Amino acid sequence: MVTYPDGSTDEVKVTVTVTDDRTDADKYEPIGQDVNVTPGQEPDPADGIKNKEDLPEGTEFEWKEPIDTTTPGEKEGTIVVIYPDGSREEIKVVVNVVDDRTDADKYEPTTKPIEVVEGQVPDAKDTITNLDELPEGTMVEWIVAPNTANPGTVNGLVKVTYPDGSFDIVEVEVVVKAKASNGDKKDVAGAKEETVAQPKPTNVSKPAENKQQQELPQTGDADTQAASVAGVLMTALAGLFGLGVVADKKKRKN
Repeated sequence: MVTYPDGSTDEVKVTVTVTDDRTDADKYEPIGQDVNVTPGQEPDPADGIKNKEDLPEGTEFEWKEPIDTTTPGEKEGTIVVIYPDGSREEIKVVVNVVDDRTDADKYEPTTKPIEVVEGQVPDAKDTITNLDELPEGTMVEWIVAPNTANPGTVNGLVKVTYPDGSFDIVEVEVVVKAKASNGDKKDVAGAKEETVAQPKPTNVSKPAENKQQQELPQTGDADTQAASVAGVLMTALAGLFGLGVVADKKKRKN
């Protein structure tokens, strides 16, 4: 409306153009919030902005410096908010590194094959090779014990229960070796009994004397033995001579 000096007026239509020369960083106000992660997990910077849905489409988020999440605890970080017009601003947040994993998530029991004699059930703890690396109070037990009645390779299931109540179940291999046979044991026992029953000689020289008597009976002194031998020889010669005479007589008669 235009008012003149004489008091008259006119109305004039005009166009008003409103321009906002503020940057996106001036227009918007991102709100930070804590970010929770587990050890070793890389936090997402977008999770640190509570009202990111209110920011213009195309807004990006990044960490000003990497966050060390290797150890539990509170870590301070800075998120850089980059708007579509290129303007940016920084928001400080807290990153909580919380190890909420169970013991079963943290630890990994390892196993090894174990050898036993048939009929023997091994201790479940002997199958875990890194038992000393597991937390104190960890319990190890069979939930499916191996059948060791016969020689061969069999499997069993071991349950590893941690102090927080979580557990792992691992399969183990058991090699069953044959034990000594009953026949071998009887032979050994028999030999032992025979040895015990054997009489102990009281005179070591006596058996040798008896053996000599059996081989050559002694009825007199050395001269008597010589005479006996000579007599035997004479008898043999006489027999041969007699045969010769008989043969000669038969020859003459013919």
